[in-house]
Amino acid sequence: MKKIAALALLGGLGLVVRAEESIWTGPSAGVTLGAVRHTASWAGNSSDGDRPSGNTLNTGFLPGVHLGYDWLRGTTVMGVELSHAFGTSTKDSTTGSSAYPVQRADRLKSLSGLTFRWGLPQGDNLYYVRGGVGLVRADHTFTPTQAAQDAFTASNQKGGLLLGIGFERRIADSLAFRAEYTRFQGASESYTWASTGQTYRTQEKLDIFKAGLSWRF
Repeated sequence: MKKIAALALLGGLGLVVRAEESIWTGPSAGVTLGAVRHTASWAGNSSDGDRPSGNTLNTGFLPGVHLGYDWLRGTTVMGVELSHAFGTSTKDSTTGSSAYPVQRADRLKSLSGLTFRWGLPQGDNLYYVRGGVGLVRADHTFTPTQAAQDAFTASNQKGGLLLGIGFERRIADSLAFRAEYTRFQGASESYTWASTGQTYRTQEKLDIFKAGLSWRF
């Protein structure tokens, strides 16, 4: 009888452990609101002092949505996630030389990602890291002050590496709070300014701090 009771107790504890771990498995969807630091670098292919070049730093909001699936593997949680964030930041600045000033407008439009994550469940908390690929969309417009008709817009759509670290906290049976830091660095892209014939190279880097909610269904 004692053996039966002991086995029942062990079985019950196993069910409790599996129940705690199972709250992090299955499909999920959610929303986030983030703050982004957008670094846009731009450089020409010559030493011409009139060329627009340098880095533009800008901050803004980056609301987003995500859809994923997690499963239990041993004592860890593995997952895959699709995400999309909508850029709202725009930065206007002046570049070029004093003899040929150029108005520059940098606009972050969106960031999409496909990432895999690995997490450690600890009761109602899940601590995780993620890695994968992202696709950024950004516009860079250059308007010469002395020749507005020669305005040039480069629409950068380039993939890159997406890395993140974060945690989730269960706040209801199927609802969790999420906080995460994400870093994206895209590959460089080249464009030719038709009015000058010069080629320029641009690159996007994003540092994102975001928080939101995830629903499991």
